[in-house]
Amino acid sequence: MPNALATGAVIWQMQIKSSWGPVRSVGYLLLAVGIFVTADANAKCTSSSTSERFSEAETIVLVAIESSRDGPVPWPYGLRKGALPGKLLTLRVVKAWKGILRPGDVAYGWTWSPRSEHAYTHTEAGAKILVFFPKGSPHDILSCNSAPPDRINKTSEELDAIVRTDSSDVDPNNRWSGP
Repeated sequence: MPNALATGAVIWQMQIKSSWGPVRSVGYLLLAVGIFVTADANAKCTSSSTSERFSEAETIVLVAIESSRDGPVPWPYGLRKGALPGKLLTLRVVKAWKGILRPGDVAYGWTWSPRSEHAYTHTEAGAKILVFFPKGSPHDILSCNSAPPDRINKTSEELDAIVRTDSSDVDPNNRWSGP
């Protein structure tokens, strides 16, 4: 009797292992991808000084939102997986420190739904955003690449000092990581 019970347990274990094998493999794959994407997303939202952000950004502008509407937006960080819910924004450049955009230019941008991590949530018409667009991503507006609304004036002053190359006006310890 014990041998039959042991044999039945081994057969049952083999059936579970064989039937759950593909599911387990997919689960491990999803876990690995999730860790990679999460690490990449977290790496994008680090605490940096204005000078460090200036060095890393391709375009730095202060924009005013002319219109905002719900709509599908691309995945962040260059991932190509379709669309996510978010806000589509029409922006007018108010001031530019770096890049090809100039005051008066109209640009288009987007951010994710407010329920998403790193979404920029101040998207009502008339709101201003100071955004550091990274290389190759001139439309993504995230909490990680935009100055918090209460820091726009201070960050703007620091950017003016950087552009004037008067680094004595720039506080190297003035760090922020988004709103």
